[in-house]
Amino acid sequence: MRAPFSYDDSLKLLSTLQTNRAIRTSLDATTDKNKDAIPEMLEWFRKAGYEPADLARSGIKCVHVAGSSGKGSVCAMIENLLVHHQDYEDVDAVASERIQGQLEKIGTYTSPHLVDAGIIRAEPPAFTAPQVQGALEVVLRRAAVMDTITLGLLGDFQKDNASLAVVAAAAFLRDIGVDAESLPTPDEIADGDPLPDRFVRGLETVSWPGRCEIYKNGNLEWCLDGAHTDEGMRAVAKWFRGKMDAAYAETDTATMLIFNQDERDGNALLCTLIEALTDLEEGAVHYSRMFKFAAFCPNEAFPVAKGEEERDLSKQQKLLRTYMNMDRNAVAAVYSSVGEAVHAAVRVSDRTKQRALVLVTGSLHLVGAWIENVPEKHRLRSGK
Repeated sequence: MRAPFSYDDSLKLLSTLQTNRAIRTSLDATTDKNKDAIPEMLEWFRKAGYEPADLARSGIKCVHVAGSSGKGSVCAMIENLLVHHQDYEDVDAVASERIQGQLEKIGTYTSPHLVDAGIIRAEPPAFTAPQVQGALEVVLRRAAVMDTITLGLLGDFQKDNASLAVVAAAAFLRDIGVDAESLPTPDEIADGDPLPDRFVRGLETVSWPGRCEIYKNGNLEWCLDGAHTDEGMRAVAKWFRGKMDAAYAETDTATMLIFNQDERDGNALLCTLIEALTDLEEGAVHYSRMFKFAAFCPNEAFPVAKGEEERDLSKQQKLLRTYMNMDRNAVAAVYSSVGEAVHAAVRVSDRTKQRALVLVTGSLHLVGAWIENVPEKHRLRSGK
């Protein structure tokens, strides 16, 4: 019998798939991609063994999570919250769906990319994390038209995601018949009332690899986050800056960066990261530079093998130039693989015998390649 795949094994297989960039490059630029969105979704739905009619089958329940960022974290939290209610008769299977669009009525496309706030429908309750004013106005207008519930929650970063997950999970459990007295109401959640023990345990034990994770290995503390959007990068900057300041208060600590993003505008994301870190200099700690050393590399786990073609590093060279323009005295380099960048960080730490925080960010593929380079037995998970 074949042994079950570990998370690391799964990552290695996923990293062999075509990238989004390669797929987009192969498509005809004149083709209306939205036109094929629903047919393609239905095709994959059938490959999973289902038919559209199954969605309307009596008794089927799901939680639809959509938006530009935070979907994965919210899904992970909802899933874990439901896992902690599995002793209820109606909660016997949990799945987190990452769906970008849905068919609301025959012939009507309501993907969030086609209709603003298109996830909102007439009957199921809808919840939202805090939004910028313009986006919130769109949600409110859509909610007014669809006659649905809206909820504004306070907090930031994962606290926002946690609040959203709690209210969605509670609504789901209430809908399948779990005793309402044991579930928090939207008003109680918004008011910050104490959560039931099951919800507390669900939030405390949730795991979402590649998001704000810290691993310790000798003098190195690896801070991993696969952020790849402007909003996500600002959140990472706030998280990492907190780690920097806390480490500085304990001992002299070096900071390093391993960065890549070649699917989107990586240079803009890099600028966002550095500017956001700098803008957070409100406390007593002031840094002459944010990173003692920076490495830029493609999302390839290992160096080029003998006989293979050299890799195109033009995007990484551009990232290096962007970084040097922000700090002309910076120490930075381009490497052909994540493995080489990891070894460079280790060498810097070994040479200085200094504690170092290494931020690995810009792409989930980058984080996956890091995981391939650092065997699990050599990783000591640290608190967040």
